[in-house]
Amino acid sequence: MRIFREIEIPLIKAPFFSAFIVSFIRAITMLSVIVFLSTSKNVVVTFSIMNLISDGFYGKAAGLTYVLLIISFFRAWFDKAVDGEAGAAFQSLVKIRTAQKPKYERQY
Repeated sequence: MRIFREIEIPLIKAPFFSAFIVSFIRAITMLSVIVFLSTSKNVVVTFSIMNLISDGFYGKAAGLTYVLLIISFFRAWFDKAVDGEAGAAFQSLVKIRTAQKPKYERQY
């Protein structure tokens, strides 16, 4: 334990801090997109979670976060089951774009 505390922790401090900063920036970036998507008629789940936390309802926010994670994991599993690998929407987009080649190409 002494080796870990004196050698390993000082070595992983900087990468851990950098990873935290990058994760925080990504989270804030995603939050700003969510705020723009949320309107009075259209309520986004992550915006609701943020409101529950700011109102002090931590249990409800944790439950809603758990449901959101389950839905996300199910969607990832479903994409993998349908296509054989993750990212079905991206793969279908790539297939569409590669299928739209020009009919006539210049011959030099």
